[in-house]
Amino acid sequence: MQQKRKRKFIDYKMSLQSSIRKIRSRPILALVAIIGIFAISFYLMQYTLFVANVQTRIYNKEFASALQQPFLPKPIGWQMVLPKETREEKPASTVIFDLNVSLKSSGISKMKVYRSKPQLQSKTEAEFFSGLFALKTDIMEAVQEYSIQDQDQTLIISKEQGLIQYKKAVSEKGSTTVMSEKEAQEQVCQFFLDLAIPLHYDTIAVDHIPSEKRYHVCFINTVEGKKNYSYCKSASIGYDGVIQAINLYDIRYEQIGVYRIKTASQAFEELQSMSFNVPDHTMIDIKEVELVYYQFAHTQQEGSDTYLQPAYRFVGEIQGQKGLEVFIPAVKEEFFR
Repeated sequence: MQQKRKRKFIDYKMSLQSSIRKIRSRPILALVAIIGIFAISFYLMQYTLFVANVQTRIYNKEFASALQQPFLPKPIGWQMVLPKETREEKPASTVIFDLNVSLKSSGISKMKVYRSKPQLQSKTEAEFFSGLFALKTDIMEAVQEYSIQDQDQTLIISKEQGLIQYKKAVSEKGSTTVMSEKEAQEQVCQFFLDLAIPLHYDTIAVDHIPSEKRYHVCFINTVEGKKNYSYCKSASIGYDGVIQAINLYDIRYEQIGVYRIKTASQAFEELQSMSFNVPDHTMIDIKEVELVYYQFAHTQQEGSDTYLQPAYRFVGEIQGQKGLEVFIPAVKEEFFR
C-alpha cells in the first residue's frame, strides 16, 4: 500500500514538473493561463455582488411598498405622497389630491390678454361718492387717496388704483337671527339699486361667514364670454341687514395680444406641485375646474404691470371643509418678458 502511494506521489510530481517545463517553454500559454485565472476570479466576485444587490433591492422595494399602503381604498385621481426619505426626484406635494371632475379639453387653444388700466380719481370723483353715501364731513387728501369719515362711516377713494372702498362700523351685538343667502343677495342688490350704482354681472357669488355674522356678496362679470374674477363689485351685509362694506372698481382693459393657453391637465400638474400650509397627507378634493379670467402681476425691467389673463380656477374642499380656491395662469410667464 505504501509503495502504491509513493508511486502516485512520484507520478504527480513528475506530471507537475512536466507542466511547468511546458509553460516555461511557451510564455504565451503562461500568459493565457494567468488571464484565465483572473477572469474566472473576477466573474465569481461580480456574481456574488449581483446576488447581494438583488436581494437588497427586493427588500427595499417590499419595505417601501409597505410604507406606501394607504388605510383607505384609493379614490379616483388619488396620488400617494411618498415619505421624504423615499423621494428620488423633486419633493412631492404635502397633500393628497382627489380629482372629482373631468379635465377634458375645452377646445380653446388661444385667448386674449389685457393690461389693466385703473382710472385716475380726482377730487371731483371724491365729492361725487361722498354725496352718494351721504357723508357730510370734509374730504381729506393724501398722496395716494382721498378719505371722508364721520362717526360710523369711512370712504376711501384711491387716486391711481381705481378702487373705491366704503366701510361702516359694525355693532358688537348684531343680530342673532341668521338671514338666508337669498335674502342677503336681494338686500345687497337693492342697496346698489337705491344708490343708482349699475350692476353688470353674469354670476353672483355669496360667501357665508358665520364667525362674523355676515355674508360677502360678489358680482362676477364676464370678458370674452368667460367669467372675470377680478375687480368685482362686492358688498358685505350683516345678519341685521346693515351693509358693512363695499368695494367698487373703475378699471379699463387694453388688449395686448392673443396667446396660446395651457390645458387643464397641465394646470392641474402645476397645482399639485404647489406648497400648501397644511399637515402632511391632508386630503384636498377638487370639486370644480373652469377656464376664467383673473389678474396677475408680472415684474419686468420697466417695473410691474398687472394683466387680466386666462386662468384655471380650481375650487375644492380641504379635509371635507370648504375653503380652497386657486387660480393657475393659463398663459406661460415667458410671453410677458
